[in-house]
Amino acid sequence: MPRVPFLDFLHSPRQVLLRLAVCSPIVLAALQYGCASIYHQRPDTTHQTTSPTTAVVAGGGMPDIRFEPIVHGPGEGALRGAGPFFVDCVSRLGAGACSGPYCPGAMILLVGLCGVGTAAFGIAGAVTAPTEAEVAEAHTTVTVAVDPEAVQNALREAVTVAAVQGGTVVVEPPQGLVADAVRTGDYRQFAHQGIDTVLEVSVTEAGAAGADAETDAAVTVYLNANARLIRTLDNSVLFAREYRYRGERLPLSSLAIDGTGPVIASLQTGYSSLGTTLYDGVFRLYPFPDRRPQGAGLLSVAYGLAPIYPPTRGAHAGSDFFADRYFLWHDVGTLQPTLQWQAFPRDADRTVMPDEMARVTHVAYDLLIASEQGAAPAEVVYRRTGLAAPVHTLEVPLSADTRFFWTVRARFELDGRERFTEWGSTNDIARDNIAAPSRYSYRFRTSSSADHAAGN
Repeated sequence: MPRVPFLDFLHSPRQVLLRLAVCSPIVLAALQYGCASIYHQRPDTTHQTTSPTTAVVAGGGMPDIRFEPIVHGPGEGALRGAGPFFVDCVSRLGAGACSGPYCPGAMILLVGLCGVGTAAFGIAGAVTAPTEAEVAEAHTTVTVAVDPEAVQNALREAVTVAAVQGGTVVVEPPQGLVADAVRTGDYRQFAHQGIDTVLEVSVTEAGAAGADAETDAAVTVYLNANARLIRTLDNSVLFAREYRYRGERLPLSSLAIDGTGPVIASLQTGYSSLGTTLYDGVFRLYPFPDRRPQGAGLLSVAYGLAPIYPPTRGAHAGSDFFADRYFLWHDVGTLQPTLQWQAFPRDADRTVMPDEMARVTHVAYDLLIASEQGAAPAEVVYRRTGLAAPVHTLEVPLSADTRFFWTVRARFELDGRERFTEWGSTNDIARDNIAAPSRYSYRFRTSSSADHAAGN
């Protein structure tokens, strides 16, 4: 029997397990196709049928902050066993360290990451012992940082910016009225202010996952938030959903080497991205009528507009093993690739909702490309909105020898209103409530500059 190189790739037990892990999504997708009726559903957008006057308010309470060690506040021992690294790290968070509307909300996460870094570097003595004045200044910074009102208002500000940019009429009600309504959960008094609906947003969880002091593993900053759209006429909840942001992965050592700059940038992006995702999800999202997975490439599926080129391979598990470095990342062979994806409406959408899809007009597409760092999206390096066709040649070159995440969505008009589909993803859990791009987005890579020079 002739030798088959691909089968050699499966000889070791580890490779067999890896292939099973990669194949599992396609097997699951095959099973899902047998339950087609479950994945054919009419989108519920009844809460989007009008253009009401809206107030965006921040929910009360403190989010669940998850760091190791956890840093909640001075009353709970935020500086307990801090050590020189923590004090030095926190001292960088004073005046001038951060500017912009989301800084108050970012500060609590920065303090938490300083605590994480303490576990990795405090014992080793990354900096000299702090003075009493430095400890006192750090204590003050922590006290300010853990103000729950600041955390919640940062998200409210981000959602408000997105709402205004989206054309929603946003009204600022009197602060006393807001405080009473948030405390009691009763927004009926807002109707007397000419406000039709209230969008209540609350950060529920925040922190950093993946920290490992022994290996300096990269940590992922995350934010989880709840949104409720409430009708002021009768205080009924029209829509409720959780939304999530997962930031780029940052090595713990970056706190000691680069200061808090990269973390601040990630957190600022997090609030802005989460605010936009939340607003779009409540007011403009039109879920795909056909919910089944589509083929996305070898051993891979797509939810949403499936990629045509480059294809996406396998299931991204977040590791840096051979399959992750090469097999899972299609080499596009150029620094300015031409990306192509399914057109909207898809044939399956027309089958499920023929009348509505026949009324769809002014279809355009939004494209996001982010560089990869630590098996997760980092900086968005290419963004285009309103593309006229489901194909696009990049107008500027990407970096050579780099891996990228990319995703697309459609924007269109239906019955006189602008709508957005979900962003394309390789996992069902990511398509409508995780800020894009995410580690579930589509993938490709570029070769080295020498390779491109030789090819061109």
